[in-house]
Amino acid sequence: MAYEYSVANALAATPADLVGRWSSASQTLTIAADGTVTGMLAHASIGSCIVSGTVVSAAPGTSRNAFDLTLTGTALQNSYCDMEGRSAQAFKAAITFANTSQNGVPFYRRALTVFGVVIGGWTVGELIKD
Repeated sequence: MAYEYSVANALAATPADLVGRWSSASQTLTIAADGTVTGMLAHASIGSCIVSGTVVSAAPGTSRNAFDLTLTGTALQNSYCDMEGRSAQAFKAAITFANTSQNGVPFYRRALTVFGVVIGGWTVGELIKD
């Protein structure tokens, strides 16, 4: 999946900024310091999957906020996962800010925005850093 880096996405970020647990209502990714990724994804386009993989800078040696995420998946018990038995799925990711407002008051938190082509079409997810 090709992309062009835009200066509009000027938040400097390194792989170390990704370390930790990121989650939403139906998705959880834990990223270790060595770039390994584990977690669970549930989405209409892929089903419910236990995932593992890696994340690396899309522009090594820079602080560009662009990352390559590669995941493979297996089905949760009594479920299906369209990623199961297929080659690793490639995603792009960036650290963004998500408005998690409460009672109408804006409150911005760091988020990991992930997008890519999966079986059945595009998928986009926004996970908040725990």
